[in-house]
Amino acid sequence: MARTIRINGIDVPVIADEMTGADIKAAAGVGDDRVLVRQDAERNTIVGDGQRVRIAEGDVFAHHARHSKAACETRPTAGNPADDPADDPADGLTDDAHDPRR
Repeated sequence: MARTIRINGIDVPVIADEMTGADIKAAAGVGDDRVLVRQDAERNTIVGDGQRVRIAEGDVFAHHARHSKAACETRPTAGNPADDPADDPADGLTDDAHDPRR
């Protein structure tokens, strides 16, 4: 039975009762680099590309950019005073020894 779902405000006709996130994105012409989110009245849920979801008439989805910062590890940068506390008694160095500008 044909039904219509809405993705980012655009009506998308679908036939299947269940679809993967990748199938839904393909039906809407959404790129692989986007994250699919199912929007319910109570909450928003990320739908993975391989995750199967039941489709009902009028289901609402959105797609968002994948944030590269979400998976990045932060590392101290050399010479940044915020990354190396001044006068740390554990290292036996004074503030002058920590500052590469001196």
